[in-house]
Amino acid sequence: MPRADRKQYRAPALEKGLDVLELLAQSSRPRSTIEIGADLGRSRSEIFRMLSVLEDRGYIRRDGTEEGFGLTTKLFELAMQSPPTVNLLGASLPVMESLAEATSQSCHLAVASRDEMVVVARVESPDEVGFAVKIGHRRSLVDSTSGRVLLAFQPDARRDAWLRKVRKHHRFSVDMLRRDLARIQRQGHCRTRSTYVEGVTDLACPVFDGESSGAVAALSIPYVSRRSARRSVSDVMTRLRTAADEIGSVLQVRASSRPQAPGEKS
Repeated sequence: MPRADRKQYRAPALEKGLDVLELLAQSSRPRSTIEIGADLGRSRSEIFRMLSVLEDRGYIRRDGTEEGFGLTTKLFELAMQSPPTVNLLGASLPVMESLAEATSQSCHLAVASRDEMVVVARVESPDEVGFAVKIGHRRSLVDSTSGRVLLAFQPDARRDAWLRKVRKHHRFSVDMLRRDLARIQRQGHCRTRSTYVEGVTDLACPVFDGESSGAVAALSIPYVSRRSARRSVSDVMTRLRTAADEIGSVLQVRASSRPQAPGEKS
């Protein structure tokens, strides 16, 4: 059905619930019933009923003082159960485990979510000391190595659409960013000193599935410099690129062996 035709069909209760979830997702702290109602232009009674349902279903929860609400991880857990994500994780985790073992470094996998990158899988370093990023961690696409790799390896139209979303919440130089993305494209990866942690070099490579028009994920290693490091950062970068290609190969094989849906073109 064309989008213009769909606009005549409204579900006010559903829209209110989605408005609440989107507001809480963008908030850096728990929000009270009064604050949520004011931000959304809704009455306190409307918001109270909606919050009660969302809390009962496990999508939101009260903070420690019970004065505000925040999101739970339920939406993330639902997304992780979708077939494309399950397929991506199934192809990636064995490769990531081998990569961590070979490099003695932690690694993680990130995908794009609206104007952010979100970590969907990680494998910690087998050594006693390492640096790992939590599953579910989010950062702006422009402020993260994984995010810039995801941006660099997309069709122009999609990249521009993502950047329009990012610019609603972040200020950055578009010209400088585009030059950096062009450099990442030429290199085929991103290697940069971490702006958050001393002694860490962020490495990231795109993952392609052979079907999508751009990178479906970014495979990253926060390389920790230490005296006992078994492999140099250049060696680890080479192994990271090989691992990203290997994940892509597994995804392509699985795609080629997947039964075609009725009416799907080969």
